[in-house]
Amino acid sequence: CTSVQRLHVERAVLGDVAATGAGPTARLDAWPDQLGRLLGPPKAVRSFVRATASLDADSQRFIASLPDWEALRQFAPSIVVVALGASDASGEPIVDLARFERGFRTVLDGLAALPSVRRVVVCLPPPAAPTWARAAAYEKNRSQLAPMLSRIGQSTNAEIVALDDMVRGVVPTFVDGVVADAAGGEPIALHVATLLLGERPSRASGIHRELPMPSDLVLRELVAGTTTKGISNTETWTQDGAAIVGTGLDRDRVAVGDVFAH
Repeated sequence: CTSVQRLHVERAVLGDVAATGAGPTARLDAWPDQLGRLLGPPKAVRSFVRATASLDADSQRFIASLPDWEALRQFAPSIVVVALGASDASGEPIVDLARFERGFRTVLDGLAALPSVRRVVVCLPPPAAPTWARAAAYEKNRSQLAPMLSRIGQSTNAEIVALDDMVRGVVPTFVDGVVADAAGGEPIALHVATLLLGERPSRASGIHRELPMPSDLVLRELVAGTTTKGISNTETWTQDGAAIVGTGLDRDRVAVGDVFAH
């Protein structure tokens, strides 16, 4: 393989703590990563996830004031899955819901202003694991946020996804209350993938699995925070093909999250 073709990645997830992963494969099996594997190249997913991101328009952690927001705008996706609100529900009791409503409207208006965006999906905050010490406080905040997010989302023609039924029965796999490990994120990724495709994906699961490396290719899945420098034949590659780097490529010019086909 001496050449590669750069493919357009058109889907993005804008999320907070509930879109991060947990467990030994957290960096590979957060549900947005599983979603990318279910969709497969070239319909992969770029994640813009910050665990502490907030919808509070007056907060320093307001998502639209963070670098992740500008990065998403520059990326110019056509489909955006918004998964925000869990970080806010995990915090102090919500006193002024209007600040969160204003922040959410800012996010949706900002997405609507992007010429590339033609579809927005809003995932409501997931329920907390009942064994979590802060479950009651979280659910009280969520009971205020979720109806507001649904109402405003519907008013802008966003598609609303409630995660309650999806994670029921797999709640024990949620770590720190609302952070899904590989098993907990699997039904979320599958549901969102089915919604985006209009049918169930051909793959039954998006959980990361490694395969032996073919001798004629140098491959590596690009994960946020990693580098493509020093790729060698001792690396492993993943069956999803989320990022394939050929031996003839100038690896220093590969961006994290780029998708290739050989």
